[in-house]
Amino acid sequence: MSDGATPETTSELATSETLGPRDKPVPDLLGAAGPDAVLNVGSSKDTPVPELLGAAARDEVLNPEPRSAAGPEDVLKGLGPTNKPVPELLGAAAPDDCDAASDDELLPGPEDPVARRASWLLLRILVACMVASAVFMLVLAVPIALDLYRKAHAPPQAPRMAPIVLPEGVEKVWLDVGTGSASSFEADLRFDNTSFLVALEPRPRAAVELTRRLLLEAEPNRSHRFAVLRRACGARGEARRVKMYVYPSEECSSLHKTNKHTAPIRCGAFEGFPPAEITVVAVTLQELLLALQRGPRIQLLKLDAQGHEWPCLEGAQEQLERVDNIFLEVQDLPSKHQKVVYDGSLNVEDFDNRLNKLNFIRQYCEFQNEELRELNCLYTRSGKSPVWVTRVPQQGRTRRGTSLEPRVDKKPPFAGVTYVEKLLTSEEPGEMNDLLMKFGFFRQPDWQLDR
Repeated sequence: MSDGATPETTSELATSETLGPRDKPVPDLLGAAGPDAVLNVGSSKDTPVPELLGAAARDEVLNPEPRSAAGPEDVLKGLGPTNKPVPELLGAAAPDDCDAASDDELLPGPEDPVARRASWLLLRILVACMVASAVFMLVLAVPIALDLYRKAHAPPQAPRMAPIVLPEGVEKVWLDVGTGSASSFEADLRFDNTSFLVALEPRPRAAVELTRRLLLEAEPNRSHRFAVLRRACGARGEARRVKMYVYPSEECSSLHKTNKHTAPIRCGAFEGFPPAEITVVAVTLQELLLALQRGPRIQLLKLDAQGHEWPCLEGAQEQLERVDNIFLEVQDLPSKHQKVVYDGSLNVEDFDNRLNKLNFIRQYCEFQNEELRELNCLYTRSGKSPVWVTRVPQQGRTRRGTSLEPRVDKKPPFAGVTYVEKLLTSEEPGEMNDLLMKFGFFRQPDWQLDR
């Protein structure tokens, strides 16, 4: 800095030096017009600055100073260079017209009661729909949760049945449900080498004894044309492990309790003794028949389940179509009779009604126990051939001791069998009654219904 130069002069010189190679002062750069020319840029005329800005002065533009908030007049003045009166800027409506507007036009009108009621009604409908949806979801969720809980806490289930492989040359299959320690078809198995026997017996000791008899007596040649399953015949949807009531006489053991209103009766060697309770594994006929799916049709299904015959049959479901004949034990007594042995058991009329719907027709009945009016009745599927069959032991009574004869055009080769001509619970005769009458087998015992 040279002597005698003031700070202001030094600042002006520094600013001039930064302007470029011309090193001219600001007025020279702007030209002769000066600041007025800058303010008039874009104007087609040399209009004075005051006229362009309205009431704003030139000094205010060049040297702006803080000012208070703009008033209405300042806003109107800044609308443009025309400086038109307010009425012309607003259009046809004058400020007085705006001031003259009533308060009713500016404030909302009174509430519509109809709209209010509609709003409340819509709200109630929405709430009702939400509550109904919650209840519906609860109704669906509770059974599903209970089912999942039961499955999670269910006892271990027995494995499904493995396929039963039949040996070559088998042409017919017999199912013996509830054999006890001996099967009615042991002799038949020995003389008919085209047959295969499947036996169901849930009690361990009886199943072991049955296996021994079949190996030593029925099949001395060890051809193994049988399968003994230590299972009970279960109902559809029944648990795999079920309770069985075992009596001193094995023919009375059942999955059903005896009727508590039944008078003391004789069932073999049993007379009024309380049963023991054991747990056995159950299998449905559907599972059993599926295990035999590659085999031939079932020529005969024998059922002796002591009051559990219908639940057992019902468990076959669609697989019952593969069965030609059903030979089952049933009481020919009214359901409320004092000699009905098991709770919930069906009589002959009940089986007629239910099996007829499944296309099975009763052929004939034989006496099993005349004192209790227990019968063994044969039902044959429509269009299939019936057979002669009995549960009266034939070993020692006939030469061969067999219990099944497939030819029905000749007299049944059985001894000690009493066929029933008239029933107490059904007026319908058996389909083969005329044939039995021809062979002279009917003998109606003196049996009166004492209620």
